[in-house]
Amino acid sequence: MNLSVCLITLNAEPTLARCLQSVRASADEIVIVDRGSADRTPFIATDFNARFIRHPADAADARALALQKATRDWVLFLAADDELSPALQQELVALKTQPLTVSGGLVNVVRNFDGQAVRFGKKFPDPQLRLAQKTAACISTSGQLTVSGATLTLAGELIRHADRALLANPPPYRFGAALANHLFRGGLTRGALGWQISRLDAPRQP
Repeated sequence: MNLSVCLITLNAEPTLARCLQSVRASADEIVIVDRGSADRTPFIATDFNARFIRHPADAADARALALQKATRDWVLFLAADDELSPALQQELVALKTQPLTVSGGLVNVVRNFDGQAVRFGKKFPDPQLRLAQKTAACISTSGQLTVSGATLTLAGELIRHADRALLANPPPYRFGAALANHLFRGGLTRGALGWQISRLDAPRQP
């Protein structure tokens, strides 16, 4: 498996280096489509020998361009605030030496707030299609990655570093849904963090 790691960035300076460091061992190519960063994002990309493409468009169009520009047989889509766990890093390296008979791979995404991994709640587990054979992959008009064919589920986790400020100041939420999350989605046994996550997972619909 030859692997292109694809990212869409916009002022990703605080998190980009951590993300790219975690793919050093598995990426044969890094493709970054940048939507107009005004910080050090381009310089960080250069430090990691990434192919950097400026393309001030919406996220869906940028993802489609990243897929188009990737030159390897497989693509891994990440966000700048993602980080491959050590187990996922090792798993991807191992997959590079194996013939794959599937078209894509699901990865469980785990939210992390300043070192606090959230392995409970409405959004856990959260398997997402992130790995795809390029010839079987498609980006929808909403920016969603899809594949034609079977998928496998990887064992390693993808860490999503989230803003800790969201815990204390969540967006407007539905109290009834938050209470249900707290009682039935594991929040009750996690103390203050449990209630914070229960609220965060019950957003009020616009």
